Amino acid sequence: MLLNLTQHLWAHPLIIASLGVEPKLIISNRYYIRELSLSGHSTLLAHSLTNAVALDYDWEEKCIYWSDVTSLGSSVKRLCTKTPGNNTYEVLHSATLQNPDGLAVDWVGRNLYWCDKGLDTIEVSKLDGRYRKVLIKTGLEEPRAITLDPRQGYMYWTDWGDKPYIGKAGLDGSGQRMIVNDSLGWPNALTISYETNELFWGDAREDHITVSDLEGGHRKIVLSRGALPIPGTNSLATFSNLTSVFICLIV
Repeated sequence: MLLNLTQHLWAHPLIIASLGVEPKLIISNRYYIRELSLSGHSTLLAHSLTNAVALDYDWEEKCIYWSDVTSLGSSVKRLCTKTPGNNTYEVLHSATLQNPDGLAVDWVGRNLYWCDKGLDTIEVSKLDGRYRKVLIKTGLEEPRAITLDPRQGYMYWTDWGDKPYIGKAGLDGSGQRMIVNDSLGWPNALTISYETNELFWGDAREDHITVSDLEGGHRKIVLSRGALPIPGTNSLATFSNLTSVFICLIV
């Protein structure tokens, strides 16, 4: 189990990726996206955003994917950074989106998944936006975060509706089921440690970080408000070569 937890006080989601020799965090605070080294050096990647909510990264093509959520219209966008200095982004999806609050890259199948808590759906497309398809449209109330295990062919998501739960299904949407449906408030962040085959989630109401196996069993609270102030946990990330969980908070 990953036990050494590191806190970063940023307002919106973060991921961690190996962008070369040194692992880097990629973070957003609604209006910009930055690359942050673990030593603290920061590089601006994108700015003048409206309300960046969900964020993920494709290591192979060096592309950042994010959702921009506003009352006037939401979109899913992509910025590829293979070319130094490139700050031109593409709009992959804008039609019939409401609140795409969770987003994840399938780096094996080359697909993009997202949760829309306005439409109550989980959808998928190719990484370039083609072949968009609704995978799950029943049993969802407020789908929030999504994470993928392409090695085993599964997706996991959180739902903080009237009866909050963590769900699991195949990457094609089959076999939809709940794996955690008790002792949850606002499950607001979700990530997988591929090194240890564990699922981590943050609860923004209960203010704690919990870990389980990939079926929701053997649960353990690894960080709570008594040990470290963690109000409004908004995103989590792990990295296989580091014994740390990185926490993004609403501050």
